[in-house]
Amino acid sequence: MVAATGMSLIMASVEPGGLGGTFGGNPVACAAALAVLQVFEEDDPLSRANAIGGRVMAAMREIQENHPDVIGDVRGRGPMTAMELVEDPESRAPDKERAAKVAENALQSGLMLLTAGQYGNMIRTLMPFPITHDELEEGLSILARAMAETASHP
Repeated sequence: MVAATGMSLIMASVEPGGLGGTFGGNPVACAAALAVLQVFEEDDPLSRANAIGGRVMAAMREIQENHPDVIGDVRGRGPMTAMELVEDPESRAPDKERAAKVAENALQSGLMLLTAGQYGNMIRTLMPFPITHDELEEGLSILARAMAETASHP
């Protein structure tokens, strides 16, 4: 015997096997959903994301000002930001090799970066919300140095 909860008109309209699943409303899933809502109410992760994103965007724009010949664009939202590396600012041809070198230089200093984008010429960041101010600043400093090393030695 199968037990279901819902309006009989709706429940009777579904073919056998068409309605079911234990993942949607089980107690563990409900507890997880309530915990997520509690975090949003108490910790305000959206404000944290905006604060991190603002700092990262400012740092990347500063790097862009220091290297306008190799950084075509800086864009993003919240902690997910990216710098577009180009061969020159006029053609804006993607510079995949330079992006890989920046990521490699950063890794040598302890910072893992992602290269991304259709042409592999983007340096992308996505740091976790619990990152401390000091950790964020250290990472941004490593990124700036890796970019400077790569810009001066293509």
